[in-house]
Amino acid sequence: MTPSDQAAVRPSPTNNILRGALFAALATLSACAGVQRATAPDVTIVDELPKDVPAAPPADAIRFNVMPAESTLRILTYRAGPMARFGHHHVIAARSFSGTVWLHDPVAQRIVELNSPVSELVVDDDKARATLGEGFEKPVPDSARSGTRDNMLSSDLLHAEQYPFVRIRCSQLPQLGTGILNCAVSVAGSDVSLAIPVTVAVDAYVLTASGEATLTHEQLGLTPFSAAGGAISVADGMTLTFDIVAQQLSGQTARRQ
Repeated sequence: MTPSDQAAVRPSPTNNILRGALFAALATLSACAGVQRATAPDVTIVDELPKDVPAAPPADAIRFNVMPAESTLRILTYRAGPMARFGHHHVIAARSFSGTVWLHDPVAQRIVELNSPVSELVVDDDKARATLGEGFEKPVPDSARSGTRDNMLSSDLLHAEQYPFVRIRCSQLPQLGTGILNCAVSVAGSDVSLAIPVTVAVDAYVLTASGEATLTHEQLGLTPFSAAGGAISVADGMTLTFDIVAQQLSGQTARRQ
């Protein structure tokens, strides 16, 4: 806590109890909570994926393997509550994920699959925070970073022991430019269907898919973290950002779409 923060909470028995509760809350702040909904398009909940989504890609589909080292998949979360300044905004990055993209016509048979082990999600990497602007400029203390990660993986949120992966399966990948990707997301035992804005580019060997959207705890079947009677908490929404790069499987010839 900075000197200005200390001055804001004057010593008293009541304040000492509250301050202790706040510090405990900071040590376990959830990483899977929300960002204040702002400029990004909203993710839309859909009742179900289209009926023509194949259970498996067609045999003659062109396959691209996702390249995690060249891709980014992040969730941004924001502090909330009357005493939000005692908390932090967080960035959670998936780096050790795998995935495949199959191109085929019609568009409904273009499939994207991503799998990310939740135990390998990275919380508040300094370099990642430095690229995100206001509210993310300062590094998060190791204690808060560790507490955030522990709480994120606990049975209160991602329940990592029972559900070790986040799985995403999408269809309707646009041919070129911007469109809507219909995705089935499995996280912490909940399965939801979302419509996510995406921009796609494909050449003979490399496919890129990028986007940014806001979604909520409720959409993913999660509950926002709150402590000290709601004085410090996380906002309901969160921001999803992704830039997926996939390499064409050797030996196949992809048409420009």
